[in-house]
Amino acid sequence: ARAQQPQPQAPADAPLPAPVPAPTAQEVRGAAAQIPQAEAIAVAASMDSLWLAFQADLRYAQRAANTASLNKYGYAPGYVPRATPQEVEARLKDLCAVVPMDYNPIVQRFIDAYTVRLRPLTSRLLGQQYIYFPIIEEIFDREGLPQELKYLAVIESAFNPRARSWAGAAGLWQFMHGTAKMFNARIDSYVDERLDPHKATLLAARYLKSMYKVYGDWHLVIAAYNCGPGWVNRAIRRAGGKRNFWQIWPYLPRETRGYVPSFIAAAYALNYYAEHNIYPVWVDFAYGTDYVTLQGVKAPLDRLAALAGVDAQLLADLNPELKLKEVPYSSAGYRLRVPAAMAELAAAVPDT
Repeated sequence: ARAQQPQPQAPADAPLPAPVPAPTAQEVRGAAAQIPQAEAIAVAASMDSLWLAFQADLRYAQRAANTASLNKYGYAPGYVPRATPQEVEARLKDLCAVVPMDYNPIVQRFIDAYTVRLRPLTSRLLGQQYIYFPIIEEIFDREGLPQELKYLAVIESAFNPRARSWAGAAGLWQFMHGTAKMFNARIDSYVDERLDPHKATLLAARYLKSMYKVYGDWHLVIAAYNCGPGWVNRAIRRAGGKRNFWQIWPYLPRETRGYVPSFIAAAYALNYYAEHNIYPVWVDFAYGTDYVTLQGVKAPLDRLAALAGVDAQLLADLNPELKLKEVPYSSAGYRLRVPAAMAELAAAVPDT
């Protein structure tokens, strides 16, 4: 997905119609049922190629999970279980999420993407979540956001911190240059903080909070994250003031129509993978919490790695925001994320 796309924007500041009464659950279901299935199929299919394109180029050892310990249903290898709509809907309710986890045939098509068509990708996502979710959960908890919003990172970049879209969005959270700068991100010749999972997650948290102040509805916030508030406001106006995602669905950009269903499907797949005979592929990589501060130094990462006796590519992957793989000069000091062995070396040499 591509957050904050540079599409021709409807005027975000144009007055919105007065809110209409919130729809009942039956009205929401009815709105979703009226969406043409051919259109829903096309939207779901278009997302498959985006997910596959954003898969991270993993350079680290990967190993399959111990299927015997996770296969609680005793499924045979290769068997693809199918759940009934009633089972899927009940499971979504059991997530007890603040963000509504609605179920309808459109959501089911995206669930099928994760659990049927893109099973190998889902296995990789299950392993990579242990790299990125701890970072996201800590920041979202500190910022007071619903924890389930972490699944946006799945549909934004498939956990690829270096992902770039055709439109210029970058990083784990796929921020456009202008939007990131609005939230004071550093983007220059040396550093692009959109590529730093920690700093980009903080940017995402602040953007999501700002959108919730506008809409007071998490589905609309998620939609605005993808296409921008101008398009969401335009859809609300064209829908006569209705402010429910499913009721404004026909008036949203095509990609955004698949965004909330994809979000719900990601939450489902990463919680109920065993029910679909899918298991993680673990990745031998972690960001860790070790840093060294380099003050008044401008140095290539490969040189620093050689001096410390650590892998240069690992050092680069720990600091994906360094565009030139070089620490920029800073009189105040630049905090470099490092492997534990390098941090121990720096501690032993005070003037490092």
